[in-house]
Amino acid sequence: MKKHLLLALLTAAAAFAQTVETIPFRAILSPANEVPAITNLEASGMGTVWLHIVRDASGKIVSGSADFQVNYRFPAAVNITGMHIHRGAAGINGPVTIDSSLTRIDAQPATGTLVRQGQISATNEAALSTATDMLTNPAGFYFNVHTSDNPGGAIRGQLERAQMRVFMGLMNPANEVPAIADANASAVSTVTMLYTTTPQNVLTSATFNFDINYTGMPADTVFTGYHIHRGAAGTNGPVTIDTGINGNNAVPANANGTGNLSYDVEVNLNAAAQVSTAYDIINDPQAFYVNIHTRTFPGGFCRGQLRRTDAMVFQQTMLPSNEVPAVTIAASANARQVIWTLRDDTGKVQAGSVLFDINYRFPEAVTFTGLHIHNGLAGANGGVTIDTRTTATAPVVSTTGFGNIYRQITVSNAAGVATLNTIITDPAAAYVNLHSTVNPGGVVREQLEPRPFGLPSIETLISGVSDPAYQVVAPGGLVSVYGRNLTKVGASNGGSPTTNAPGQINGTSLVFANRAAPLLSVSPRTVAAQVPVDSPAGMQPVYVVGPNGMSNTMTIMVANPAPAIFFDRIVPQGYLASAYRLSDSTYITADNAARAGDIILLWATGLGATTPALATGAGAGDSNTVAQTPIVNIGGRAATVTLAQAVPNSVGLYWMLVRIPDGVTAGLAPVEVKQGTATANPVLLPVR
Repeated sequence: MKKHLLLALLTAAAAFAQTVETIPFRAILSPANEVPAITNLEASGMGTVWLHIVRDASGKIVSGSADFQVNYRFPAAVNITGMHIHRGAAGINGPVTIDSSLTRIDAQPATGTLVRQGQISATNEAALSTATDMLTNPAGFYFNVHTSDNPGGAIRGQLERAQMRVFMGLMNPANEVPAIADANASAVSTVTMLYTTTPQNVLTSATFNFDINYTGMPADTVFTGYHIHRGAAGTNGPVTIDTGINGNNAVPANANGTGNLSYDVEVNLNAAAQVSTAYDIINDPQAFYVNIHTRTFPGGFCRGQLRRTDAMVFQQTMLPSNEVPAVTIAASANARQVIWTLRDDTGKVQAGSVLFDINYRFPEAVTFTGLHIHNGLAGANGGVTIDTRTTATAPVVSTTGFGNIYRQITVSNAAGVATLNTIITDPAAAYVNLHSTVNPGGVVREQLEPRPFGLPSIETLISGVSDPAYQVVAPGGLVSVYGRNLTKVGASNGGSPTTNAPGQINGTSLVFANRAAPLLSVSPRTVAAQVPVDSPAGMQPVYVVGPNGMSNTMTIMVANPAPAIFFDRIVPQGYLASAYRLSDSTYITADNAARAGDIILLWATGLGATTPALATGAGAGDSNTVAQTPIVNIGGRAATVTLAQAVPNSVGLYWMLVRIPDGVTAGLAPVEVKQGTATANPVLLPVR
C-alpha cells in the first residue's frame, strides 16, 4: 500500500505544471513519393496525424501520443503491414520514429480508412525529438503505409502542418426558403475544417467534419441529404460540400426524433466548387448554409447559416485524489478542453462544440467507460451535462494504460448549454471526469479551472495598437486594457450573431467615460474594447466589472481623431508596420519589401468619424469612409492615400490603401500618419 501511495504522489507531482496541446498534420500519399518511386501501382491516400503532446513547465515535450488516420485507395484488396512516421526529407528514406501500433492486417478492402494510435513515451528519445522537430520542420518527416507487396512502403507523403477552423449553424425549418411552418424540429451543426496550404496560400488539402445534433424530427423521418450550400440567408444556393447522404443512401432518424450524425468529407482539389468553398468559408462563413433534407422535404427541412465561433481553452491535471470519495491509484491525466461557442447579441451561449483532449497515464491496462463534464464544485459530485458518448458499450480500451482520448462533440441540449453558460463565468463550478470499469464513478477528475481569482485590477490603458508609448484614443477607435483578474475565462466576440460587438463577454464588461464599451475580446490580463463614439475629449475614467467584482479606476486621454498604426514585429530600430501588398496578396517583410508604385494596406485605429456615421458597437458596412482623410509620408516622401475607411464587418478597426512614393531610400522607411494636428505612433516599413 505504501508503495502505491508513493507512486501516486510521484505521478501527481510530475503531472503538475504540465500542459496539453494537439497539432494536426496532413500528407498526400502516393507511390510516386516512395524512394525509389513505385511506377506500377495505381494507389493513393490521404494521411492525417493528430499529434498530442504534453509539455513540462519549461515548454519541453515530455510525452504524448499520435493518432494516425489514412484514407487509402488500392486497385485490389491489400495486406497492410505498417503505418508510421519516418524521419526523412522528400527523396530520402529514413527510420521509423513514431509507430502507429498497426501490425499486419490481411485482406483489407481496396478502398478504406484505418485509424490507429501510437505512443510517445518519456523514454523514447526518437519519438520525442520527432514530436519536437515536426513543429518547426514538418517537411522533414513523412507518413508511410506499407503493404505485403511493397514492404518498404507503398504510398508515402511528406507532412504538412494543418490549420483547423470550427463553424457552427443553428438550424430550423423556418430558415428554409420558402419557410416550413408548423414544424418544431431543430438542429445544431458543427463543421470542422482541417486544411493545408503552401506559403503562398494555395490549398493543398482540406477535409470537413460534419457533426449534427437533431431533435423534434417527425415520426418516420428519413434523411436524404446533409450538405453545405453556397447562399446567403433568404436565398437558395447549390450544394458545394456533400456528406454522401442521398436517396439511395438514406439514413432514418432515431425513433424518438433526437439523435446525432457525423461524417468526414475530403475536398476534391479538382472540383472547383469544393475548392472555392474551402477558400471562401474562412473569410465569410455566413455566405454558406448547412442543410439537412428528408424524404418529406427533399428541398431541405432544417437549415442554418454557418457562423464563426469563439474559442476558450482550459487545462487540467486530473487526479484520483480529486474524486469524491478519493481513489487510490498511481494514475493521472493531463487534459485540455477547447470550447467553441455561438452567442446571442448579449453574449449568452446558444450552442457549443467541446473538444476533450485527455493524455492519460495509468499503471496498467484500463478500459474507460465514460468521459464527461459534470456540474459540481470541488469536493462535491454532480450530474453529467456534457457527454463524449464514451460508454460501457462503446469504451476506450488501453492495453498499456498510456494514451490519449480525443473527442469533439456538439452541445445543443438545454443542460449542456446551461453548463457552458456557467463555465464561461465560473469554470470552477464544473469538472471533467474520466470513468473506468474498475472505478465507474470516476477514476481521475479536476475542475475545469481550479485556480482562484481575486478582484479585477487595471494596470495600464493604451491605444488598441498596443504601443505602450501611445496613450491616447479616439471615439470609435480601440483601447487596450492591461491588468489582472479582468475575467475568469478569456474569449473573443467571434461567436456573436452579427458583426456588432457585445457589451459583455463571459461576465466581464468595461465602463469607459461612464458609458458601456463594446468588447472585442477579454482575457485575465487584457481587454480589447471600442471607445464609445460619444465619449467626450479629455481625460476619461475607465474601469472593469468582472465576475469577481469591480476594478480600480484609471484614466486615458480621448482626442478626436487619434490615429494609430498597427505593427506586427519589433526590431532594434522600432516597430514594423503590419502591411499587406494588394497585387500579390502578401505581407510586407524584410524579405518581401515594398517597391515604389506598390499599393499597400495599412491597418489602423482611431481615425475618427466616418461617412456614413457608425453607432457605438456597430460593425462597419462596405463603405464607411473616413471623414478626414489622413496624410501619409513614407521615407519622408508624400504617399497617395487612395482609400481610408472602417474595415467592413469590424468594430473600431480601419484600413488605408497607400501608394508607395518614388524615391524612397531602400531599408526601413519611417511611416508618418497625420490627421490635422494629430500624429500617429511611429512605425517602419521595409522598402527596396
